[in-house]
Amino acid sequence: MAGKNFASLDKIQSLTEHNLEIVADSRKPVIGWFCAYTPEEILLAAGLCPYRIVPEPAKTITLADSYIERSFCPYVRSCLGEALEGHYRFLSGLVVVNSCDPMRRLYDAWRYYIGGDFVSLLDLPRIDSKLAVEYYRECLLRFIGELEAHYRVSISAAAISEAILAHNKTRSLLKELYHLNQDCGMPVPAVQIHRVVKASTVLPGDTFNELLEGLLSEVSHAGSDFQEGPRVLVSGSILDDPMIIELIEQCGARVVGDDLCTGTRQFWQLVEPDGEPLTALSRYYLGRTPCPRMKDAQRRFDHVFRLIDDFRVDGVVFYTLKFCDPFLYDIPVLKSQLGARGIPALILEGDYTPGTLGRVRTRIQAFIEMLRQDVRAA
Repeated sequence: MAGKNFASLDKIQSLTEHNLEIVADSRKPVIGWFCAYTPEEILLAAGLCPYRIVPEPAKTITLADSYIERSFCPYVRSCLGEALEGHYRFLSGLVVVNSCDPMRRLYDAWRYYIGGDFVSLLDLPRIDSKLAVEYYRECLLRFIGELEAHYRVSISAAAISEAILAHNKTRSLLKELYHLNQDCGMPVPAVQIHRVVKASTVLPGDTFNELLEGLLSEVSHAGSDFQEGPRVLVSGSILDDPMIIELIEQCGARVVGDDLCTGTRQFWQLVEPDGEPLTALSRYYLGRTPCPRMKDAQRRFDHVFRLIDDFRVDGVVFYTLKFCDPFLYDIPVLKSQLGARGIPALILEGDYTPGTLGRVRTRIQAFIEMLRQDVRAA
């Protein structure tokens, strides 16, 4: 679906395509990160430029197979494969969150076979409790000490508070885009929304926020572009190929929301003000809507149900990468609870190759047709 033409959206896409030039012009050291649990606020407070590593679907990731088992996450293998090919030489440093076993193995492989002046592993508790918050705050303090020592900077509480406000603004604007786009009849196709979210992770925050404010203004004055069809929520891990979303819409549905590591999960909540910014960050990252690597699965399920109610969802498409055990264990339980509420669900797996689209096309078409019949019956 082409959608309407928005000057701000075109500008965001253009800058995203040239993001390496943009970050180079900033003259700030660029720090690569992977997981949505990465505390970007601390990197911003250090005067660094955070850059999320999400490769395009790779034709082959066999180069990484000599270093990591093929039964590991294809996202991790793709990241390592591109690094081995020299795609990330522009990075000044790297932070890896200990979010899952493949990510920990990525840290080991990157450190020993690719190297770099600064490669840090940040631990993350699996529960949200008072003791966990205190422990995670100590982890953040240790991380700050590493950054200060390596980059010879001083990261003050005031700088962290300022970074929290700046990043909260980005989160608020992205969330507003999702709701405003729906209220205005969804003139911006979901695949473009996903690309806007990606842009927020590779462009400087002030540049991105200014453009996003312009896009919100344009969307608010746009006429309705709504087309009838089942309303779908996409839930899962890393969305390696946004064309999956476009394929769903080509089949006659409307993707009205998502619960993805590369989507709403990275910005749906705000860091609540606190007298001590590190404590506020600790509470936020442990208390936000959890991904399956966290212990409290029901809290995430309840969040998905709220999204279903807010966006009036008719069906859910689960999309996760092969061998992502936390998500694959999680999905059957959530699918069962959705079934009890009368919400159909489709489970898809990707392997970080362009061939995924061809393999899932027929299943998506059949699922959308089933939803269409259910909508007509209702």
